[in-house]
Amino acid sequence: MAKRKLLTRRDFIKAAGVGAVTMGVAPTIFIPRQAHGASKELKILVWSHFVPRFDKEWYDGYVQKWGQANGVKVTVDHINLAEIPSRTAAEISASQGHDLIEWIAPPSQFEPSVLNLGDVVKEAEKRYGKQHPLARRSTYNPNSKVFYSFCPGWTIDPGCYRKSLWEKAGKGNGPETWEDLITYGGKIKKDQGIQLGIGLSQELDSN
Repeated sequence: MAKRKLLTRRDFIKAAGVGAVTMGVAPTIFIPRQAHGASKELKILVWSHFVPRFDKEWYDGYVQKWGQANGVKVTVDHINLAEIPSRTAAEISASQGHDLIEWIAPPSQFEPSVLNLGDVVKEAEKRYGKQHPLARRSTYNPNSKVFYSFCPGWTIDPGCYRKSLWEKAGKGNGPETWEDLITYGGKIKKDQGIQLGIGLSQELDSN
């Protein structure tokens, strides 16, 4: 039986151009089981995008084109965002599942079980420049000197407010602290009859 060609992290990085597959704006971890070297097959787990067409019409197709161009069989699975933590823990415990898992927050709790991606960061900085400080702080443990994930980008999730309501409440530039939300939000409700709305739905990216 012919020996199967191994796919190491270094091979993956060279072929992908760093981040070509992990295009989300969140940390991504490598599970040692497959990423250390198995057949030229890559299994990716990502959270389902809130715009379904992004997954079906763009991401999945792009990944398949990348796989074909680089001789890698790629499988992409999408699950609910809230299921990512438990699914990651289960796959690590079972030593089977996906090689790449995309997160929306720093997955530091899994540091002992995932690969140190310092070489990935080094290669990315060599090609594209120094990593943004926020991305580094979200993926690097300065005590153990381990990059427990790789963050290809980040985004801001700002709060929105209706200026006219806050001007009437005496805070024209909007809330600056959590206390402002309570104080002026309560005043707006009392004087103008409009309730302050904060996302509290049972998931990790409430809007």
